[in-house]
Amino acid sequence: MPPDDRGAESSGIVLPEFREGDDERIQRVKNVAALTAIVLVEVTARRAHALPEQTEVAVKQEARGEAQLTDQQLNIAVRFTFKTDPHAFEVEAVFGLVYALTEAIEKEDADAFARHNALFNAWPYWRELVQNTTVRMGFPPPLVPLLKV
Repeated sequence: MPPDDRGAESSGIVLPEFREGDDERIQRVKNVAALTAIVLVEVTARRAHALPEQTEVAVKQEARGEAQLTDQQLNIAVRFTFKTDPHAFEVEAVFGLVYALTEAIEKEDADAFARHNALFNAWPYWRELVQNTTVRMGFPPPLVPLLKV
């Protein structure tokens, strides 16, 4: 896929930029890793007391992943943020992803995998969390789009 098809934004979502060599690094990890767990580590939700009168809101979403590596396991913390402007609500969460490794990998490979592939693995859990949380806060569920590369 040409680099210009994978920018920092996908459907209004701020994603990490692809770096030179990331495709190869990610593939090396995919060849030896198996996802064994996705858990919610942390969640914060805030609702404005006085809601803005404006009915149209801009949405800012961010996603990033950080890797911790052992010989047998890759642990990735994926952080997501969903904010409205003007401020009506905000949801932030960290998901922990655990991958079993059949062989050792390099830290640079793990970091590339965390920046990109792990985000896709955790994204359905994030979408569900945002939609359920905002309904509980008294809002209609926002559309959290699919990730696209």
